[in-house]
Amino acid sequence: MAECHIVAADRIAHILNVYTHVEWPLDIESVDQIIHELGWTRIPHTSRIKVVTDFPTNDTSTSFLKENGVVKEIDCYVSDSLFGEPDLSPVKEAYKSVWAVVSSVLGKRGGGRSGDSWWDLPTGGRVHVKNLSTVVALDLLSREYADIERGEARYGISPNRVLGQDE
Repeated sequence: MAECHIVAADRIAHILNVYTHVEWPLDIESVDQIIHELGWTRIPHTSRIKVVTDFPTNDTSTSFLKENGVVKEIDCYVSDSLFGEPDLSPVKEAYKSVWAVVSSVLGKRGGGRSGDSWWDLPTGGRVHVKNLSTVVALDLLSREYADIERGEARYGISPNRVLGQDE
């Protein structure tokens, strides 16, 4: 069975502390402050702002999705990627461990479904812990993207729908 290293609990707690203080909308200039606070290194990229973390995992990249000059989402892998491995059960265990850390810091989750849990933040953003089958992600959605998810939930729109097919 393959090992699946994860980011230490204190580092995840630090990331969550930074995430909970992000003010929306998040302009590109404020991204550098977040990158500095988290000890990450920015690398050049076109459509996303890419950074390299110092995590003890085999994929240390994190990206900031930007749209119209503001950041809409931060995607951060917090476990090894087991792409190509036949046994992905270590990723499931890593998800449970990360979920437990996030719960201890943010409290009761706001919602979830299999392999995806979320917590709403006082700033309007939303933290997701996701089991992406081969890796665990700790993502931050902007207030705008989180509001879209909250609106869809109010109207009973499935988060599992496939655009263009489930219309």
